Amino acid sequence: MALVDAQYKFKFLYVDIGSYGHCADGGVFNSCSLSAALEADSALEDDCKLPEIDIICPFVIVADDALAMKRHIVKPYSGRNLSTKQQTTD
Repeated sequence: MALVDAQYKFKFLYVDIGSYGHCADGGVFNSCSLSAALEADSALEDDCKLPEIDIICPFVIVADDALAMKRHIVKPYSGRNLSTKQQTTD
């Protein structure tokens, strides 16, 4: 399990290599110290105002489908089960 920087600095912010390769990613994440720190709200910076607008948002981690959505974990839209019209609309 690894967490990298969003500013293209190519550095790891967190690495956990304590699980076996056959373990599911969701289970590995749930048992790592990063998951516990996120639950305790101590892993990421405080919520901040978005540039040029007055909306307060939390810092988030963009994850894949293996992890559950939570306050600090978001997943890209999968685009599954779309109709042909939905797939071809801009």
